[in-house]
Amino acid sequence: MAHVVRTVLSVGDDDLKWTDESYPPWEQGMELCVHTRGQWLNIAGCGLLTADELRKVGHDPEMISCFGFGLGLERLAMLRLGLDDIRKLWQPPYVP
Repeated sequence: MAHVVRTVLSVGDDDLKWTDESYPPWEQGMELCVHTRGQWLNIAGCGLLTADELRKVGHDPEMISCFGFGLGLERLAMLRLGLDDIRKLWQPPYVP
C-alpha cells in the first residue's frame, strides 16, 4: 500500500507513517497516513479480523485467520488532483 501511495502522490518516506488504530471488528489494526497540506490524513487501513467476527460467518478461528486492507481510492484521487470536495470527482472534466 505504501508503495502505491508514494507513487500516486509523489511523496517520500518521511511523508508517510503507519499508526496503530483500533476498529471494532479488527484487532491489531493499522492506518497508513500521508502528510499533505500541513496535516496527516488517513488514506488506508489494515488489520486482522477478530475471532468473534470469524465465528459470525461460520469459520473456526483456530483453523483460519483473515487479514484485510482498504485503500481510499477517491481520497488518493482528490489529493493527486488537488480537490477539496469529493463531489468534484463526479463532475466534468473528470467524468463526461
